[in-house]
Amino acid sequence: MREAGRTVRIGILSDTHLDGPWNPEPFRRLLSGPFAGVERVLHAGDVGDYDWLTAVALAGVPVTAVAGNCDEQDDPRLPARRILDIHGYRIGLIHGWGDAARTPHRVARAFAQDDVNAVVFGHTHQPHLATGGQVTYFNPGSMFWPRNSRESVGLLTLSAGRPKWTHITLEGSR
Repeated sequence: MREAGRTVRIGILSDTHLDGPWNPEPFRRLLSGPFAGVERVLHAGDVGDYDWLTAVALAGVPVTAVAGNCDEQDDPRLPARRILDIHGYRIGLIHGWGDAARTPHRVARAFAQDDVNAVVFGHTHQPHLATGGQVTYFNPGSMFWPRNSRESVGLLTLSAGRPKWTHITLEGSR
């Protein structure tokens, strides 16, 4: 991270599966609570209604997302993968695919030839944090549709050149 004196907060979502009319209140609670002051939100796919997410739920907060297997694959706003440089910290962003147990291995291979510090992924609807070599692998879980876990989101805090990855458990998001 180049700006050693600045703390940067990044909200992380995945697998929201927003379809039809949705209650914005859980997002308002996020933005006034754990996501207060975030510079942006990363969404690791299976967004659902991207327009509603960006215009209503997270209005005013930049959102960077990728397509999940349940998103429209031809939406140019949702590529299959991205590499982001956030103040000198490089993050691969991808959804994931296949069975949950092997998803972390598949997303690691998807960025094996890229110079990234971390890979953020989704698909499993389960929180995940692990390090392989010099790369951190993070899945925030799912805010509304968890599997074998509680509703959760993630937060990345970059401060003094060091990343801190946090899972935030939510109560009754839906």
